[in-house]
Amino acid sequence: MKRLIVSFFAFVLMSSALRAEMFSLSFFQHMTDNVFQNRYLEKDQLSSLNFYLDKDFSKISLFTEGNYAYLNKNSDFSYYFQSIGLDYLHAINKKSAFYFTLLGQGAFYRPDYDDFNYLSLNFLGSFKTYLSPTSILKSNYVLEYKLYEYSLYDFISHLLDVSFDSYFRTKTTIKGELNWGYKNYLHSLFQTEEEGQAIQILAVKGLVAQGIGGRVGLNVSGTK
Repeated sequence: MKRLIVSFFAFVLMSSALRAEMFSLSFFQHMTDNVFQNRYLEKDQLSSLNFYLDKDFSKISLFTEGNYAYLNKNSDFSYYFQSIGLDYLHAINKKSAFYFTLLGQGAFYRPDYDDFNYLSLNFLGSFKTYLSPTSILKSNYVLEYKLYEYSLYDFISHLLDVSFDSYFRTKTTIKGELNWGYKNYLHSLFQTEEEGQAIQILAVKGLVAQGIGGRVGLNVSGTK
């Protein structure tokens, strides 16, 4: 707890030195009659201290966020979360732009639950372009590499989605989307020759919507 407080105030001082474009500090107090959402109806209080800092350096932004959550009666579940990242926006022209984010995260629990401690590295790449004043093409790629204290949970995942939206003067909207995801658990549950298990998903989505007057709309959507 002492190290947390020292780190927190060091960060406040650093934020002043950097003259951050945005710095926020917040505290929340929650009370519940069923903290674990089960039939035992355990009462508890949750205190949450949070800070967020954002600093721009030309085309690159540095941001970081911290959160300490403390449960009054079930203090073993208390944890600290920290993230730090960089993002970059590159406009090709007035109609098209790339956006990139690199993010590091970590969560740290008390000793009884430190199996859930993790460190992760995340990358996001996004592209958006206006094919016409009423048509938009968007694509996103997300990479997540996550390592837990209990290594059985370790995984790497990829997510790619491409979407197309078109709007017409007749108040008609057409949307199409393609999603692909792949998640690979790096370690096997049992002692087998196979190192891990992978899950893969492919989805196609479509939507047609029609506005009727100024307040009513109908839409039909489907997913395969």
